[in-house]
Amino acid sequence: MNSGKKILSVMGPHAGESVKNIFSRKISDIKKVGKTFWVTKSYKSQPTDVQSFCENSNVRIYFISPSAEGGAKDTTNQVINTQFSSDRHNWNNIPENISPVTGAGYAFILDLLEITTNKPIDLNEYAEAPDTPIKFQQGCSTICAIKADMTLHEKRMRSNNRKVWAIGRLKEPYCVWVRSKAR
Repeated sequence: MNSGKKILSVMGPHAGESVKNIFSRKISDIKKVGKTFWVTKSYKSQPTDVQSFCENSNVRIYFISPSAEGGAKDTTNQVINTQFSSDRHNWNNIPENISPVTGAGYAFILDLLEITTNKPIDLNEYAEAPDTPIKFQQGCSTICAIKADMTLHEKRMRSNNRKVWAIGRLKEPYCVWVRSKAR
């Protein structure tokens, strides 16, 4: 596994569903059909960026705690997606026998998801680029990260110690666009 690259995603409730229930549902999807779709809408993790970041490597996605309890806000978007595309030209149906894939944006494709026991992670050990510390914000809860020491950088994360709630393995094409119906 290439431990120098990770996708880091701040996890919170979605559409009134708890984090624990979301993980359980997604793990069940993987057991049923061998994969699941995890929707995100972070401008720093769009499909083409993730696809090139993950190419020729074995990148994991780390679902981490917010900086403060209740820091990740529940979303209310309950659009149910029925199709996915790795290039926005060729669309495929999302398997019907998995749980609803809800939310607008993009979706990671996972073929393994394991819950951890609050494994710690220091975000100042990662960067968005060689000299750019990680910075989560509204609309940017998921970031492609590389191993880099940011502990002395003036713009480093102040709330850098987080808990890893789960780790997922990405399946090619890693990240796709999703939509609710054929257009």
